[in-house]
Amino acid sequence: MIKLKDLLTEAPEKDTKEFIKTLNNAKRHLNVFIDALNLYRRSNRSIGEDYWYVHSTAMNGLEASFKKLNKIYWNKRKEYQKKHKR
Repeated sequence: MIKLKDLLTEAPEKDTKEFIKTLNNAKRHLNVFIDALNLYRRSNRSIGEDYWYVHSTAMNGLEASFKKLNKIYWNKRKEYQKKHKR
């Protein structure tokens, strides 16, 4: 299995920056959920449909980020496998 450290050190500068930027973006979207869950937990409110509707933008951003990360990772993995045939 390819290691993330190897992937980032071998990747061209543009792809590495894009990967890290997308990873930070996914982290921000995930933090929206964590903060909101902590807010709901503290105030003893139930999580209803309004919660999921309000956070649909964050969820869509998170999903798009994961798709982009997956695409970059698998493209780099294919390149790595071609370069280092076993």
